[in-house]
Amino acid sequence: MTKAVSKDLLGPTLIGGASRSGKTLLTLALGDSPGPVAGFPLEAVFHVYFRRKFPYFEAQKARIICEYLNRPRYVTGGRTEVKRPLDYMGLKPDMLTRNIPQSIEDPIALIGWLLDQFSTNMKRSSWAAFDLHPEFLYKSYRRSLPNLRLMIMERDPHSAIAAGLFWRTWPAPPPDRHQRFLLLLSLWHLSRMVSDSLIREHPSSVARLSFDRLTKGDSSEHSKLCEFFLLPPNRLVNSFDFIPHFTFNPSLGFLGPDQTWKAVLSSSEMNEIDLLQKGKITSPHLRSLLTMGARAPVLTRQLLEGYLYPAKTAQRKWNSLKQLTKDVRAGARLQFFGRPKSD
Repeated sequence: MTKAVSKDLLGPTLIGGASRSGKTLLTLALGDSPGPVAGFPLEAVFHVYFRRKFPYFEAQKARIICEYLNRPRYVTGGRTEVKRPLDYMGLKPDMLTRNIPQSIEDPIALIGWLLDQFSTNMKRSSWAAFDLHPEFLYKSYRRSLPNLRLMIMERDPHSAIAAGLFWRTWPAPPPDRHQRFLLLLSLWHLSRMVSDSLIREHPSSVARLSFDRLTKGDSSEHSKLCEFFLLPPNRLVNSFDFIPHFTFNPSLGFLGPDQTWKAVLSSSEMNEIDLLQKGKITSPHLRSLLTMGARAPVLTRQLLEGYLYPAKTAQRKWNSLKQLTKDVRAGARLQFFGRPKSD
């Protein structure tokens, strides 16, 4: 259980966990609640800016801010609609770029500061934002944001994996459907291992919530949620009072977005998930890769993706190199030719 803190000392929170586990819902619920935490309604993409390198960082701060504010994010499961952080900030980019503290030394601290401005504009004392598996990089993020907290959302793996597969493979499965299933399965397991380790190591800063128990109105789970975010008891009960899509019923299947039951997973896939919950992984290759998960989650994920998607992984590496070249050129140009004259 987390230690009680005052609203003024409440640190920012990243919301993580496996895909389709209620991260967005929790963030939006916090934003709609009149509590101390401003829920940022878009994916924070810390992981994107952590991977990138920005030579001449001081000269690139304004560029990074403008790029981040205008970076589109999908806001629907089917990826049919996008929004940008600028749509929610309530502040103009030039006002933000004029006030960047000189003490900020890396992109994660810069995005954290930007979200601080979002929460201040919302008249809240802190912020919460969801991201892609921030538990894998939590220790690295804390070097830039020492008071950063982490809330991990966990969902029954049958429902989480079915939801992840549905939006990419239903009703006509692509050739790589099995690889997608294995990747989702492995990442759910990796997230659980890393989360267990972080909760033991950082009990006052890291906690985990069950999405399934929240939607069933479990009072102890809602108490844990409200305690972590300094909310009155049961403040967010109504936000979770519904039957989620991809709820699993052994005799009916999964509840689809159209409110009909669907057999999203095969019997063999269901069996693999059942074995995973018992700590058993059928694939010897995946089992060997996951053995070092809690100690090296980022490397483990990279190896998993390289094993399951070698061509895509190579393409991502190439794209990263091209992005680095672009960022080096931009940094040099701003450092030597584009920096405003000092007063």
